[in-house]
Amino acid sequence: MKKVSYEMEELFPVVAMLAEQYTGYESTSVTYEKAEQFMGAVLYSIHAYEHVTENALAGQKIPAREAYRKGVRILESKVKAMMTLYHEMLEQFCAYDNLCLEDTIIKGIPEFVKWYDVRYAPQDTILTLDYPILEDLSGLSGIDRIYAYVKDVSIEQKFLAGLGENHVREILNAYSADYQELIENISSIVLQNIVERMLEKATLTKQHFEQKQEFNTYLEKMIASFVKQYYDEDKEMLNYFRKDINNLRVRMSIRYQ
Repeated sequence: MKKVSYEMEELFPVVAMLAEQYTGYESTSVTYEKAEQFMGAVLYSIHAYEHVTENALAGQKIPAREAYRKGVRILESKVKAMMTLYHEMLEQFCAYDNLCLEDTIIKGIPEFVKWYDVRYAPQDTILTLDYPILEDLSGLSGIDRIYAYVKDVSIEQKFLAGLGENHVREILNAYSADYQELIENISSIVLQNIVERMLEKATLTKQHFEQKQEFNTYLEKMIASFVKQYYDEDKEMLNYFRKDINNLRVRMSIRYQ
C-alpha cells in the first residue's frame, strides 16, 4: 500500500463512506476483500493528492475525506491526459505487424478506460501490458502505470516513425522472419541495429564488452549523437533509451563473441 501522511484512524471513516456509497447507503458491511480494496483506493487517491501538493508538508493538512476527493479529481484528470496522449499517438501509430504491440495498444488501452474504476479501485492496473517496454514500471499501478506506459510507447513510436516504416520492417525481418509473433521490444531491436552499424568500423573484442561501465558510456555517447542528429536532441527519447543501454551491451556481447 502507498504511504500517506494520515493515520489509520483518519482513513477508516473514508473507507466506511466508500462502503456506504458502494452498497447504496443501505449498509457499511462489506467483505474483507472489498474493505481491503476500498482502503487501497483511499490510500492511492490520497497519495495522488499529496504527490502534487505541498499542503501536507507545509503544515496545512486537510481532512482525509477531502484529500481523498481531491485525489480522485486528480486521477480523473490524469485519465483524461493519458487519453489525450493516446489519441495523439494513434494518429501515426504503426505496430509494424507485431501482434503483441498492436493488441496491447489498440485493444488493451480502450479496455482499461472502459473498466477503470477511479472511485472504488483506482489502484487496479487491469491490463497485463504484454508488450514489453524499456522502463521498469513495476513500482506503479492504476492510471499511474498506464499513463507512464503510453508515454513510453509514444516515444518509441516517434523514434520508429523517424526511420521510415519500410526501413523498420527490414530491420525487424532481418532480426527474425517471425518478428510479428515476438514478445520483444521492437524499438530496442531497431536501436541495436543502428548501433551495430555505427560500430562497423570499430574493432571490438570481448574485453570491450567486459569493461561494462566504460562500454556503456561509449554506447550512450553514440546513441546521444544519433538522437541529436536525427531527432533534434530529444531529451525524453535519449533518457528512455538510456534504460536499455546495459541490456544492449549484453545482447551485443553475445553476438560479437
